[in-house]
Amino acid sequence: MFALVAIGETVGFSPISLAGSVDSVPEFGVIAFRRGGMKAIGMAAAVAFFVAASVAGAGPANAALLEGTYAAKVTGGVEQPAAFPVNDWKFTSCGPDCLVREVNPPSGKGIVELRRQGDVWVGTAQNITTSINDATLVANSGPMVFELTKVG
Repeated sequence: MFALVAIGETVGFSPISLAGSVDSVPEFGVIAFRRGGMKAIGMAAAVAFFVAASVAGAGPANAALLEGTYAAKVTGGVEQPAAFPVNDWKFTSCGPDCLVREVNPPSGKGIVELRRQGDVWVGTAQNITTSINDATLVANSGPMVFELTKVG
């Protein structure tokens, strides 16, 4: 994430610099534009456009289903999603474009082999089809909808 900060002559604040320079502080992701009139405002607008364009194409930070443990929170498909506990879903590789999901390991329950089909992982076990969108990490398993968040 980037934050754009315009610093100028404002009542109650003292300007840091009158040099009209651009400072970058990468560890905080902050770009500060110091006094420079319309030129600095134009530059700020241009930088904001390119940062927004690059971030928009990046997608969510936790997207792409990988091996590991995810918190699976029920978000839909039932009348009271909040009444359901958050479960751990553990994914392990079973080859190229293949993951095995187990619910609350080492329970041996909810095991399904998922195969990648484009941007979606799909598998069926015990007459319940599970699909997971790789870009959003939203899962449909039977009638329930889950939001996955990587935790380990």
